[in-house]
Amino acid sequence: MRAPTLTPFLPHHGHLWLTQHVPGIAFATLIGLGAWGLQHLEVWLIGQAVLDALVLALLLGMLWRNLIGVGMPYRSGITFTGKHVLEGAVVLLGASIDLPALLKAGPTLLLAIVVVVTVGISASTLIGRMAAPASESGHPDSGRQLYLRELGHGSYGTGY
Repeated sequence: MRAPTLTPFLPHHGHLWLTQHVPGIAFATLIGLGAWGLQHLEVWLIGQAVLDALVLALLLGMLWRNLIGVGMPYRSGITFTGKHVLEGAVVLLGASIDLPALLKAGPTLLLAIVVVVTVGISASTLIGRMAAPASESGHPDSGRQLYLRELGHGSYGTGY
């Protein structure tokens, strides 16, 4: 019989999972705390938060990655955070929108939101596909699969 562990929710080798992911999760947490602080600074300076902490965290993370870069020890934890934690955060951000206030503002605002989100997702997908490195086969996903394999995430990014 196997002895119970402190990490029953983790894959079979919990200690290995922790050593691979904790540095990146801690880094993402620091970015989030910095964004939370910036949101409070906004409130203190101008009386309201113009940008939510989640949006500020996304912007800070993008700036950090593009200007400074992310080292290999942090990548798997950041990937985990981006896949799992970010999804929950976006759901919570969406839940914070006051539906009655949105309906009161009128259908024009609702339509504008739908259009902006659709265009944003479409544009980011197109830019991502154009910027993704293509492998020798020329298939756009092949370069992504090579990159994920280098990170140790299997051929389809499912190494968890």
